[in-house]
Amino acid sequence: MSAKKKLATMAAALLVGAVVAGPVRAAETLKLNEVSHLHGIAVDPTDPSRLYLASHHGVWLTNPDGTATRVSDNRSDYMGFTPDPAQPDAFFASGHPEKGGNLGVLVSTDGAKTWKQVSAGVNGPVDFHAMDVSPADPKVLYGHYGSVQISRDAGKTWKPFRS
Repeated sequence: MSAKKKLATMAAALLVGAVVAGPVRAAETLKLNEVSHLHGIAVDPTDPSRLYLASHHGVWLTNPDGTATRVSDNRSDYMGFTPDPAQPDAFFASGHPEKGGNLGVLVSTDGAKTWKQVSAGVNGPVDFHAMDVSPADPKVLYGHYGSVQISRDAGKTWKPFRS
């Protein structure tokens, strides 16, 4: 096979693969029992009958019909998922991108649709498997990555926690 034909065949295979795999669709809906590998659950502050589910495959929102719809625009593994008690559509998380590595400390202010890194954390990028926000002062966050860390500025800077 000539080099041109090999190149054309590879390009066609890549194109077919991209079409079949397709981009991540935020509106993908599954039966609730098909959403697996959960790392966090949060009650929807605007509708307490619905739950946000942070999973190994993105963030989902439950529906009254027993399904869940992906709300995140990616399939990152969201760990340490916790709501911001001061802002109804805001969440903090950590975890891994789909292809590996650590994400550091993330924040979403649009109902878990999009995420941005606000900090790498101490010795990061961290992968907090557990995080919490202080209800008394929502700018204070705690996370665990090797040891407990604390942020007093909504996740922007971190230091080791000492009680």
